[in-house]
Amino acid sequence: AARALVLAAALPVLALALAGPSWDRDVEIRYTSGLDLYFVVDCSYSMLAKDIAPSREKAATFLAMSLLKELPGARAGLIAFAGGAFPVCPLTSDADIIKSLLAQLHPDVLNRQGTNFDAPLETLARMLAKTDSRRRAAVVFLSDGETFREPSAAVLGELAKHPLEFVAVGVGTPEGAFVEDPRTRMAQFIRDKDGQMVRSRLEEKSLIALSQSLGGRYYRLQTVGLASRQILEGTLKNRGGGTYSSQLRPKDQSGWFIGGGALLLSAFLFTGGARRRRPAAPAAVLAAL
Repeated sequence: AARALVLAAALPVLALALAGPSWDRDVEIRYTSGLDLYFVVDCSYSMLAKDIAPSREKAATFLAMSLLKELPGARAGLIAFAGGAFPVCPLTSDADIIKSLLAQLHPDVLNRQGTNFDAPLETLARMLAKTDSRRRAAVVFLSDGETFREPSAAVLGELAKHPLEFVAVGVGTPEGAFVEDPRTRMAQFIRDKDGQMVRSRLEEKSLIALSQSLGGRYYRLQTVGLASRQILEGTLKNRGGGTYSSQLRPKDQSGWFIGGGALLLSAFLFTGGARRRRPAAPAAVLAAL
């Protein structure tokens, strides 16, 4: 009878825990960004290299998504480039649209392969010319740096007219990796004209030179979390352009009820006569709680 009463008490306590009871208040600090944030993403074949897991291309898009998540209120635009450039999306305040488009980026979206820095920077300059110059603007340029054409002085001069925070991110490793050819059905590596497999390496010099010419900063993407934190703390969050606000929110107290219910279940499961067999499955459920 006592065990039945304990079980009868445990079930409503756990039901209250599921209801999410709350009382008292916590102060929550929220950051709202005032940025116009442009992502310029390299979509050349070399970005399919897997010297960074799961691939350079995926790591770059995961980093862009991570930055968007940490900058609520920012407007974002997207440019994809290889031998040419394509404005995938103009500035929008809908972060879900940008995240969806980032997830779909692939070398197939561009007809011209190679890596040409001039093309995306020209596209960026045109997009900047159509936006409100009073808003704070920033660019995150994601590439492995393997370019066959350095940006021209004319393009750099056009970008210099805009107050711009420029961040270049090197995606890859100096040791590099062979690149799988997406044009073949079977898993094969891209080869040069002599039949040798092409090893793609991170070329930091070109990215550092680009960031310096625009008064920006360079970061190497080693892990998404680390790079995101460095970029946010070093550039995107510490130069104004955003607002902090505080608000009171209810404090979740369900932990007390979960603990109480677990104690009552313990009493139900592990008390009784010496001959009573301890049920294994309920004991496992209790351990999970």
